[in-house]
Formats: sequence, C-alpha cells, structure tokens
Amino acid sequence: MKMEIRRKDVILVCLFTIGFFCIALWGLGSHSIPQTEQELSARGDGAKEVVLYFEEGQQLSDLLLFIGYRAAGEVTVSVAAGADWQIVQSGEELDSVFAWNEIPVSYRTTCLGLVFSDASVNLMELVCLDENGEPVLPVNAMQYPALFDEQELYEDGITYQDQTIFDEIYHGRTAYEFLHGLPIYENTHPPLGKTLISVGIAVFGMNPFGWRFMCVVFGSLMMPFIYLFGLRLTGKTRYACLAAVLLGTDFMHFTLSRIATIDIIVAFFILGMFYFMYAFVSSEKRRYLLLAGLFTGLGCATKWTGIYALCGLFVVFLLWMIGKIRKIGVKKETRRYWTWLCLQCIGCFILLPFTIYTLSYIPFVRIYPDQNLLQHVLSNGELMLSYHKATIFDHPYASPWYSWLFDWKPLLDSREYLAGDKVSVIATFGNPVLYFAGLYAYGKELWRTFRNKDKNAAVLVLYYTVMLLPWIFIRRTVFIYQYYVCSVVLILLLCHSVSQKEGGQEKRAYWGLLAASVLLFVVFYPVISGLVVPTVYIRQVIPWLPNWRFL
Repeated sequence: MKMEIRRKDVILVCLFTIGFFCIALWGLGSHSIPQTEQELSARGDGAKEVVLYFEEGQQLSDLLLFIGYRAAGEVTVSVAAGADWQIVQSGEELDSVFAWNEIPVSYRTTCLGLVFSDASVNLMELVCLDENGEPVLPVNAMQYPALFDEQELYEDGITYQDQTIFDEIYHGRTAYEFLHGLPIYENTHPPLGKTLISVGIAVFGMNPFGWRFMCVVFGSLMMPFIYLFGLRLTGKTRYACLAAVLLGTDFMHFTLSRIATIDIIVAFFILGMFYFMYAFVSSEKRRYLLLAGLFTGLGCATKWTGIYALCGLFVVFLLWMIGKIRKIGVKKETRRYWTWLCLQCIGCFILLPFTIYTLSYIPFVRIYPDQNLLQHVLSNGELMLSYHKATIFDHPYASPWYSWLFDWKPLLDSREYLAGDKVSVIATFGNPVLYFAGLYAYGKELWRTFRNKDKNAAVLVLYYTVMLLPWIFIRRTVFIYQYYVCSVVLILLLCHSVSQKEGGQEKRAYWGLLAASVLLFVVFYPVISGLVVPTVYIRQVIPWLPNWRFL
C-alpha cells in the first residue's frame, strides 16, 4: 500500500517517541553507586580477609557488601569466641556484581571476620546493620577507608534504582568490560548489544542510569518504526496511532526498555528488518533492500534471534519473487533485472551482514589480541552453540513456549521489601489486552491469508510464525521475554485486523483496544516499573492469573 507521510504524522511520531522516552526515563535509576575499591590483605592461603572491631557487645543483623565488576565467590563470616573464631555463615555466594549482596548475621560480637575465597574480589563498600536496621561503623573503619567512605549511598531499602537486576549482572557488566578493556565475562551472545549499552556508561558513568540509558533509547526508537509500519500497512494515521499506543503500553516493552539487557536492542533491529522488507515488497524500491540488509547485520550481531528474523525475510522475499516471475517472467528482456537483483541480494543479505557481524568483534580483538577478527567469530560461535545446547536448569520463572501465548508465567526481575509494608517489584510479562486480542487477530489474519489471499496478512503471519516456531524445538531453559518480538508483531496483526472491520464494529474494536490497553498499563504500572507501593496492592489487585506471583 502506498504510504504518504504528512505533517501530522511527523508531529505524532515525535510526540509518541518523546512521550515514551520521558515516561521510561523517569525513575530509571540512580546516578551514584560506590566507586572506591578497597585493597584487602591476603592470608597465607591466598584468600582475602577483613577483620572488624565493634564496641562491646554490638548486635549485628545483616552485612551489605557492594561488589564491583568481579564477583567475590564464596565468603565465610566468623565472630571472635575467646581465642578462637566461630563460623556464623559459610559458603555464602556473592555473585551479584555492581549490586548490594546481603549476608544475614544476627549475632552480638566485638570482632567479626570475613574471608573471601576469590582473591580478585572487587569490594567497593560494606554496610553493617544493627538490630534496628541502622548502619553502624566498626571502631577500626579507618583501617579500611574505601569500605566505609560512601555509606551515604546506602539507603534504608535498596531497590532496582541502586544496583543491577536480573541479566544486568551479565550484559551491563560486560558493557563495562568492553569500555575499559577488561577480560570479557558474558560471551554467550554476539558483542554488538553490549557495545551499544556501553555508550550510556561512557556518557553517564557506571551506574544504574548509565547502564540502562541506551535501552530506553532503543525502546523509544521502536515507536517511529511501529508507527510507520502501521501507516504503511493500512494507509491510515488512526491505525498507526493504535500501533504506537499498543506498543507504548505493552508491559514487556516498557520493562525491557528500562533494563540493561540486549533484548530490546535486538527487537529494534528485527522490527527494522521486518519493516524494510515489507516496504520493499510493497513498493519495490531497492533502497529498502539495503536497509533491510543493514538491520539484518546489526540484529544478528546483537543476538542470534536475528537469524530467525532473517528466515522470515527470506520467505517473504521468495514469495514476492515467485509472484514477480509470474508477472514478468525470466527471459532475455528481464535478464538484466534479475541479475542486478540477485547481486543486490548477495550484497545486502550476505556480504553486508557478514561484515557487520565480523566487525562487532573488535572489542574481543582489543582485549584478546592473540586472535584476529575471524578467529574470534568462529571460536565464539562454537562457544555460543555449545552453551545454548547445554543451558538447562531449574528456575522458578522459566516457562515453556506455549505458555507465552497466554501470558501465563511472568518473569520476576526484581523484588525488594521495604519498611512500612511496602515493596518494589519489576516483572516481565505482556499486557493481557495485547496477548489475548492479538492471538485472536493472528487466527483471523491466518484465515484471511488463505481465504482472501491477503498479502499484508500473509507477511504478518509469516513474521509472527518464524519468530515463534524455533522455540518449539529448542530444549534449553526459556523465559517469557523470548516471546517479545512475537508480541510486537501481534500489534501489527491487531491493527490490520481492526482496519478490515467496518462501521460501528470497527469503532468499538479500535477504541476498546486503545482504552483497555492504556487502563491496564496504569493499573499494572507498579509491577513493571519498580514503583514502591503498599504490599497489599500487589497481593490483592495484581494477580489476575494463578501464576502471576510477584510476592
């Protein structure tokens, strides 16, 4: 369908993009976390230790340790018992980097010792809490100046705003390592996503705001794409607006835009792949092939799910080509056309993506110069294949692919209980309006594809199917966020389905979807944003389905 971009479309795109950016940016995270690292003395066995002295009979309830980019491994906590030491906590794992790690103590003592199994630990700050939860300084605090110099950064009730959550401990950390040329921790996905996250860290520093900023940018930039897709799909501004509102009020889109993981970044590139290929088959303008190839390279260099999307592009292009052959044939007069098209496809979808993917490994070469770019591409590819084949483990929030269709089990990213019976929760799941109405729209569009030979419906059905189908055969542990790109396509399926209705039926569907999606976004905002609310709200208002467990 021919698309005409008018002045009001430009204004609306800007309003949707800036509006989402501002809402997502609010309460994104702190600009300050502990920065100074304490050098610890080593014992004879090489382990690092901290020995603290307190006033006579100091009751301690908890220890909070802020760990830098290197995890501490196991820590053993002991208290002085006469001439000996009594172990009160053994084997406590301190594996959350750039985060506060809590160790319960509940002991009255004058001397407390911590022994870290990993000698390379980055210990940035230590807060000792008394029985009332108030910080208390040891009398020898000056012996460890960097451990007790940023006590003001601890607040009563640490939340997502003060530390890494969920997979930020991998992607945010590795972005920091790329930036500073440190050994790479997370290498189970291609590098580009972490490189892009590092831009926010370079500008704003290694803090929650800095490592999440670029994800807000990419989440916001999806608004123009979804708007333009809706406009090109239907030719009407009202459906472009519907697409933008449904995306902006989708729970998962909002949450992933505010967490430093690569999923929102690869989704942006995949949406670009889908849009530009659709733009090509609907207009036959070759520049869209180049843009589709560019976004293919960027998507695959961020996460291998870009390869699933590439399969979708291939099928859509193949079907278009079959139709074109039927129309103009393959003969002497059209030989130049087909030759030039094939050469363009080789350049756009093989050479360009391969070049981008290879260049994305520049951080690897900078940190590990013993291998060249191609060697890193191959060796890391082998590692990723073996890792994802073997990644099977029990997780309370893991969910099989078929449960994603019904929004059955959210993924809990963060939960922190606070004083006054309040809580901060962040969960990843979809807006029920989008998921259930979208599933119905998929069925309608599938029917329209075969019965009415609707090419627009066919493209959308293909896009959705190729992004879901691989997960049916994948046996690794999976989570609902891996359905995210499918949910974005559901938005387009819904818009196209509503646009096919007429009269009062169309108006009821349009305004009903719009109002319901916005209303549920407001109701569920606390559990997708981390907003501090009374626990009773999360317990009584939010759990609509049996597996929606947030407390």
